[in-house]
Amino acid sequence: MNTAQEYDPCWGEREISAHDARLFAEEFGPTKSAQDAIAITLERFPLACQVRGMFFDGLANVIRKHLGVVETNALMDRVGVPRRCVAFALYPHRDFYKLYFAATPRLHPSLPFADGVRRIAEIFYPVFRESMLGRTMAPLMGRDRVKVLTRLAQAYSISVPWNEHVVTPFEGGARWDCRVEPSAFYPDTLRGIVQGTLESHDVRAASVQVVSKQEFTSESRYTFEVRW
Repeated sequence: MNTAQEYDPCWGEREISAHDARLFAEEFGPTKSAQDAIAITLERFPLACQVRGMFFDGLANVIRKHLGVVETNALMDRVGVPRRCVAFALYPHRDFYKLYFAATPRLHPSLPFADGVRRIAEIFYPVFRESMLGRTMAPLMGRDRVKVLTRLAQAYSISVPWNEHVVTPFEGGARWDCRVEPSAFYPDTLRGIVQGTLESHDVRAASVQVVSKQEFTSESRYTFEVRW
């Protein structure tokens, strides 16, 4: 099958088929297992889930540092995402995931796909921190780990309004409950986000473990424990 000819990058807010998701996965996924996980994630992705434009631009800037402007623009066109976005405007989160998945093996070719997903997610909070709202929130977070995580959950809800995130502290850590997009790699994404946030505030790294998971057609519900 010639996926380069058959893959249609222009998804936006339209419904896609399992075939559409599979064509994308076969073109951009580095292994069969990664392709299977990418395809099921994109096929199930809720159209109501949107993300702020700053994250497209932030990830694109990171890709440009590795691949250069010409190759990055060609990748974004092939993936089907805009080259420039309005920072606080909302865009289909599924489109962001397409760029996220396509960038992973290009930025971290020597890592297993899930580890590359985690490494890229480490930049998401620093991207938010550079925004106007992030520059206001960041000084309020300080270096207290509970406060940092609580504010992070608030920032996450602003960044992806469809999601739900609640942090409940306990001795030696915090519980993180969330309703999120049904990504096969979501635990890796959250681990990267938490790690990138703690590093941004010069706070010691923490472990992030799945306690429970519930899968529904177009969403996942998790409880994580963040321990330090």
